[in-house]
Amino acid sequence: MKKILSIALLFAGIQASAQTAEFDRVVSSVMDSLTNISTLSRGFRSEVMALEAENRLSGPEAGFEYKWPQQRGAENRWGLELTQEFEWPGIYGARRRAASELRQLAAESTEQSRQWLRYEVSDRLLQLIEARQRLALLNEVEANLSQVVDRLTEMLAGGQTTVLDLRKAEFELLAVKEKIASAQADSNRLRASIAFGQFIPEGIDELTDFPEHGLEIPQDSPEEIEATAEAARSRLRAQIEQMKRMPSFSVGYLHDFEEGVHFNGLSIGITLPDFGAGKSAKAAELEAETAQMKREEARAMRNVEVAANIAEAARLTAVLAEYDKALSQSDYLRLLKKSFDAGQITLTQYLLDQNWYLTTRLDHLALRLRLLRLSA
Repeated sequence: MKKILSIALLFAGIQASAQTAEFDRVVSSVMDSLTNISTLSRGFRSEVMALEAENRLSGPEAGFEYKWPQQRGAENRWGLELTQEFEWPGIYGARRRAASELRQLAAESTEQSRQWLRYEVSDRLLQLIEARQRLALLNEVEANLSQVVDRLTEMLAGGQTTVLDLRKAEFELLAVKEKIASAQADSNRLRASIAFGQFIPEGIDELTDFPEHGLEIPQDSPEEIEATAEAARSRLRAQIEQMKRMPSFSVGYLHDFEEGVHFNGLSIGITLPDFGAGKSAKAAELEAETAQMKREEARAMRNVEVAANIAEAARLTAVLAEYDKALSQSDYLRLLKKSFDAGQITLTQYLLDQNWYLTTRLDHLALRLRLLRLSA
């Protein structure tokens, strides 16, 4: 007997490990194929491209002028001018540094967002497994209750029961079938949403049991990621706006023709700084400070949530141990029906016990799902 039990436990362990491996494989295949991932850093790429475009010199400006005299005998005059404008040299370096930091920020934020996307895929897959197990349980209850209805129909023909008892069992069977339809709808919806409606991953239909591990919850919350990125953007904008307080310049080449003589020359211009740039820089600094405060608030809320999850996971672990002990007998429905067939319990008692059992099993499933969603 001990040998048979050991073999059964070993087989169950192998099945659990296989389900865990298949769970991880399905999640990875979804992540490898999702088109959502390519959009994670698109906003950063557009900002980098805008900075790089802004950091180029504007095209040179060419001018031509031609003058003719009002008196006869005087020669016409003409001139050419080619001018190149450029900003304060430091602003180009500021933009280059900003573009470099944005690229690094894009890589970090994209990886963090990718982790949350994987978390969401895994979470949906856990919910799908729970819906399938709920459906399997309800089908088991429905099959058992259908046999009871058939038995009552035979008993009614022999005058051993009443129409009221038969109808009572039939009404209960209808309620179970409605629960089955709801669980099936949940299963179909979750199956279609695993890859956000883009495709149905291969191997998903073989997943019928929970993995041995819980969800891998990323360290930083989405709110922290967003606030961190916004603080960095605002800080970089502030640095660039500070540089705009410096003057800009222009250098030009001149060529004039007057009274038969050609003249070559240079022109140098200076544009006084935009005094509004100081206010723009201050506004960007305030935006960075606000985003940093949001990040700290999000971090504090995340710490509170993590602490609550740890405590809840410990509580659920203890509760589930009690549930596992109470539900260790897997053939409860069979024994219940056997007692009814033998006349040891009434139909009313059968239905009450069945519903107690069903409620307990459904609660057990819900608690298992919640624990897996709380812990890694």
